[in-house]
This record gives sequence, C-alpha cells and structure tokens, in this order.
Amino acid sequence: MEQWADNEMARKCYKMYTRKSDAKPPADPLLYVPSHPARELEEDLDAAEIPKWTNDGKVDFHACRVAYITLLFEGGADVKTVQTLARHCDPRITMNVYARSRRETLAKVTEALGDSLLAKPRNDTPAHVATPRPPALLTLPA
Repeated sequence: MEQWADNEMARKCYKMYTRKSDAKPPADPLLYVPSHPARELEEDLDAAEIPKWTNDGKVDFHACRVAYITLLFEGGADVKTVQTLARHCDPRITMNVYARSRRETLAKVTEALGDSLLAKPRNDTPAHVATPRPPALLTLPA
C-alpha cells in the first residue's frame, strides 16, 4: 500500500476523483484526510444514490471509521498501527470508541479455538513437550 501511495498513480487517482479541478493532490495520499470528510461523504452518497438511512442503520463518516478500524484489526494490524492510521492520540479511543467485535469474527475465532482444542495430537510431537500457552490478551490502562 505504501509503495502504491508513493507512486504517481495515487496522485493521478486523486486528481481524477477530486471535485475541484484546481485542487492540489496531497503530499501524503496514504494518510490524507479532506478538510470536510463528512460533507464530502454525504455528497458522494447522494451522487451514487445510496440512502444514508436503511433498516440496518446509518451510513455516515463515523460508521465508515468504525468499519475501517474494525477491518484493520481483523486484517491482523496491531493496536499502535491502527491508532496511527486512525490518527488517534490515545489507543483507548481506537479500542473503546471505534473497534467493534463482529458476530462473524466471534464465530470464526470460537470455531478455530474449538477445532484446536479438539484436534488430535500429532504423532511427531513427543509426549514431554508442553503445548505453548496462548498470548495474553491486550489490556489497556484505565
């Protein structure tokens, strides 16, 4: 991603999709945030004829940030990386306001745990070798 953001293609895409023809491309397109992202999102939703409200909820800037941050964690990113990409000064904001646990992910993780607990031991592991303990869960100071 960084390699893509540093090449000319990112700047060309930015110019192609920006609303103002005189707008300059950002110096760092990977972490660029427009000055009025909520307003721009609303204009984009209107242009694409995507309803802001549905029976499943609301599409707004906050919902996009929640999805972005949750998917970063599901993709394997660590807390500091997600905090930096979200531009949060405190990891508690990232973890307690934006990160969500999704049912699909909870089901996948618990299934994987069950599968590992029920898995037959491999024949090539000596009986005296202990199974490694899982890493401790991340706890943040209050």
